[in-house]
Amino acid sequence: MFLTRRTFVKYVVALIGKFVTVLCGVTACRRSRLSPRQPSSGKAARSYRRICTREEANDPAYIHLWCNGELQARTQYLWDQLSACRLCPNRCATNRHIGRKGRCKADHEMVIHTMYPVYAAHQTWPAQPPSALITFSNCPLSCVFCKNWDASQKSVGKIYGLTESAIALLHLQNIGCSSVRLNMPTPYLPHILSALSIAIENGFRLPLHYRTSGYENAEVLSLLAGIVDVYQCNLLIADSAGAQELMGPCPQYPAVLHRALMEMHRQTGPSLFTPAGKLRRGISFEHTVLPQNTARGELHLKWLRKHIGTNMPLRLNGTYQPAYQAINHPAIARRVHSHELSRLVQTAKQLGFSNVSVDGT
Repeated sequence: MFLTRRTFVKYVVALIGKFVTVLCGVTACRRSRLSPRQPSSGKAARSYRRICTREEANDPAYIHLWCNGELQARTQYLWDQLSACRLCPNRCATNRHIGRKGRCKADHEMVIHTMYPVYAAHQTWPAQPPSALITFSNCPLSCVFCKNWDASQKSVGKIYGLTESAIALLHLQNIGCSSVRLNMPTPYLPHILSALSIAIENGFRLPLHYRTSGYENAEVLSLLAGIVDVYQCNLLIADSAGAQELMGPCPQYPAVLHRALMEMHRQTGPSLFTPAGKLRRGISFEHTVLPQNTARGELHLKWLRKHIGTNMPLRLNGTYQPAYQAINHPAIARRVHSHELSRLVQTAKQLGFSNVSVDGT
């Protein structure tokens, strides 16, 4: 094909224009991530001066991230992931921005199942402040024994906008909650961090706890460093065969769980406790014992002892009752017997776990 001189010049100018646009975009991205500019005027500047010039030692670490622009940069990165969703290990590549539902059944809108303050089961005097529990709808897993199946599998809940979510966070703080526990938040991380930024501008300061099954993308978890103080991990089935049959199927769950736990431990380090004995920073674990040792809990305990330690809070839960589709699976179609729970408690003691609590028979 023959090009005239004028056409050739047009092509060259267009290429130079594209190159300059890309270069400026990369430079702006680096600037926003590494040295964000302080707002110079308006409401944003007033919020910046009010919050960032008065940082206190007991403020959550996310306040510093908000002040230097890192929180906003991470939030934008997570929003970008929704165009071909890779937030969870399923990596379904669904474009959730346009309303399509990913494998987790979530689309572009955040759905919250329940939100309320939780008080300690055995209150002391003076009474301890409650923690807030926010349970999100939709889940990357499809466990046949899920007790919250109406939220995780059927998407039951209420749609919350970003401003509405920020107002809810501030309300939980105003009624005296000491922390906010985010229960299964993975599909909505960009929404949550956006709402957090709005709430910070209006005085939000509560520490965030992240409650998860451990089925997490370790790369995405790394973006929560300095944002989450406590990870609460519910250890499910420890072997691939059981996970294949009862969790989705999801035979990769044990391997994904281990990578996620290493990332959580990297972020939080050794467990830190308040004078009252509550976990202030670190990881706490819960394991629901299933009938006939279907969950293989001893494998979880041995892995924790080898890779993380034995002094973190560990709750062994023997209150399992068949729910959702569990009745169709004979191995888990009944309640747990007392000797099944006692056997795992004894194993935990033999392995040296020193901070174990037990619920159930």
